[in-house]
Amino acid sequence: MSFKPQNTRVAATKRIIRDLKDLDKLPIPGLGVTCPDESDPFVLHCNVLINDGPYHGVMIHLILHIPEDYPLTGPAGNIAPGLEFDSRYHGHIHQDYRNGHSLCNDLLTNFAFYFRSVDGGTTKKASGWSPGYTLSTALLQIVTFFAEPDLISAASSESIVYLRKMVKNFTCTTCGHSYDNPNPAIVGYNEKKSDKQQTEEELMKSKRELMEKLTCGVTKQNVIEDQICLGYPLLVTRDNRGRLWPEIVLELISYDAYVAEIQKSGGEKLDFYENLKFRSVTGADYNHWLPLYINANHFRQGQTIIQN
Repeated sequence: MSFKPQNTRVAATKRIIRDLKDLDKLPIPGLGVTCPDESDPFVLHCNVLINDGPYHGVMIHLILHIPEDYPLTGPAGNIAPGLEFDSRYHGHIHQDYRNGHSLCNDLLTNFAFYFRSVDGGTTKKASGWSPGYTLSTALLQIVTFFAEPDLISAASSESIVYLRKMVKNFTCTTCGHSYDNPNPAIVGYNEKKSDKQQTEEELMKSKRELMEKLTCGVTKQNVIEDQICLGYPLLVTRDNRGRLWPEIVLELISYDAYVAEIQKSGGEKLDFYENLKFRSVTGADYNHWLPLYINANHFRQGQTIIQN
């Protein structure tokens, strides 16, 4: 059965916008995120205020590069070009003078790219990323990343003084960020919330908990707000007698997310992918998809989506 090709860039853009809205509603202390060019949401600028470790109080300006098949592939993180926060200050930052020094963390795609250059990608890969993660997940990991430099020899007091001076003198030529006028602004660690904000967050939390039960783990779209068809990932195997054995993965993904995985593998039809396996949000293998009946309306909607 052939299927209508999915525009992965459009799907990724929708997901990025959704993730950024969530960040606006539930900001991360010590972090700020902005999109300098609204026509290109695949490049974000971030500020991280380090709150722990030897670099306490240092503000690092980052560039987050998001791939066009996001969230199937995770983002990459780089120190802003021109800011020489490199391997002298952190054991898991690698030199890259074109894109800015690269953060090597297994939640970021820089991890895979680095080890591909070392061993051809045969041994190491970015195993930490899951399509169910969000930009908040990656950014929280980045905040933690800077708290522990993991150097063989601790940075000297002189080098830390130089680092603080370098950060204060840095200006981003793309977004205009500077130490005195940070762009984006950072959410303070001790920032108090008003009663109204707390009430809104509690209501949003309750609504989110409800919608999460009917949300695609990959696209983060839900059946209440979006025109999607939900179903279960299904692993179908064949024994030595030719019999088929189905095993349901107990998590929900949309038809669009399933089709995106097929396209990523180079497939063009919804055939039996006996020799292919996709990775679910929880890390389970699957090769098929089983539509879920929620109500008559969802059934009709899903039937139309799949037939078209």
